[in-house]
Amino acid sequence: MRILFVIDGLPGGGAEKVVLTLAAQFLRDGDRVSLISLRDVCEYPLPEGLDYQVVADRCRKPWRKLTELSRRARQLDAAVVRAEQQGQFDLVLSNLHKTDRIVARSRALRERNVWFCLHGVFSASYLGHRTGFDRWMKQQKIKRIYQGRNVVTVSDAVGRDLVEEFALRPAQLKTIYNPFDITALRA
Repeated sequence: MRILFVIDGLPGGGAEKVVLTLAAQFLRDGDRVSLISLRDVCEYPLPEGLDYQVVADRCRKPWRKLTELSRRARQLDAAVVRAEQQGQFDLVLSNLHKTDRIVARSRALRERNVWFCLHGVFSASYLGHRTGFDRWMKQQKIKRIYQGRNVVTVSDAVGRDLVEEFALRPAQLKTIYNPFDITALRA
């Protein structure tokens, strides 16, 4: 199986570690695994055999934030098209909300088996400090990304939060608990 992970960088957080742990396991299982990072930051050793590429944004124009998501989606599309010259991806796992916003706009991944992986409770991190119209707008933006899409969460509570706080229905909602290496923890 050919698997693609997409993440906005590998700066050393928990979601990043989960991505690399899963990638390493897929590689051990004999799968072909690629990882596209949307920033040139990597604080972890990469598993042997991982096809790793950075698709960094070099735009420095004053209005870059206004065009960021569509521009980054086009950059991702170009990288995916190049990578798929070696075979189409069977599974695409998008990780972290900013990456999800870009992947959701990707034309190259539109007809692929894409799953959006949520590593935390969105209502606490994205709605906790918002009220009124600002809160409603953020709920709608998040709903547009995940409505009718395949979603993987790290706990049942994360999935419940997404469905209840954002009033959305994913195409499929699955829970895969964070993997960890018991032997490494005991050492």
